[in-house]
Amino acid sequence: MQDKKVKSKTLAPLIPVKRLLRILLFITIGLSYNLYAATANYNGNNGGEYDNSNHKLYDTSNYKSFTLYRQNNIVGDMQIIGNSVMLDDGSCTPATTNNNAVKNMTYANEDPAVQGNKSFFNSTSATLTIPPDVTGNDILYARLYWQGRTGWWENMSSADATVKVKAYGSTYQDVSAKDTNFYWDGYGDYQAIADVTSLIQKSVNDVNSTTGYSEPLWVANVHAKRQPNGYGAWAMVIVYKDPNGTLRDISVYDGYQNIYNDGQSSNSQTFTL
Repeated sequence: MQDKKVKSKTLAPLIPVKRLLRILLFITIGLSYNLYAATANYNGNNGGEYDNSNHKLYDTSNYKSFTLYRQNNIVGDMQIIGNSVMLDDGSCTPATTNNNAVKNMTYANEDPAVQGNKSFFNSTSATLTIPPDVTGNDILYARLYWQGRTGWWENMSSADATVKVKAYGSTYQDVSAKDTNFYWDGYGDYQAIADVTSLIQKSVNDVNSTTGYSEPLWVANVHAKRQPNGYGAWAMVIVYKDPNGTLRDISVYDGYQNIYNDGQSSNSQTFTL
């Protein structure tokens, strides 16, 4: 099977400018990339698999131009955390391989609390660390992004727009993207976005703010097929006030576009900050 253009989505670095301006870009690049490493649990998928049946299907494509989501001038800061939910299955690949195009991808299912539960087919975590004296009321917003490849040339399903999220002090909750925050390319790749501010605010309030907050955030059931050249991942950006922090201008831009260079053809996207 001839490989198609690889379009995994990653986070661009922060760009420092005047008055400690921070600009966050969620962009697409032509690489297969895991946000953070996870320990493989190859038998930990509990026998489950994502299922698009009996759900609303979407065809063609639905891209989003890169635009400013929100800008804040605050004494505070931001954090970005995330993880992959898929890993290679341990099969051998050529030493020159620098992506997952020839790897058989399988699920990472790391949360011991859901082992044996067939309603969970993948789960990974990342630690959110917030300084002391920051309370839940100081959390301005927390925005969760997840992405995956459902299959070659496969239509998107409304099932792709829902994941399970667990913060400190709570159990797993279904989190769904609104139709206006669900994007796909018509080839089997998608991105979804949901607001999880209230979930994070409650979790931070459950911890003594004088000692700071450093707890795992778990995300599970990111829809992606186990297949060669597959991927699935999530990321969260959180912006908060900090009484002990520095004055900053924090801007978050996001979008969903096809940016690639496969050696035969390429395209680019231009946008203004």
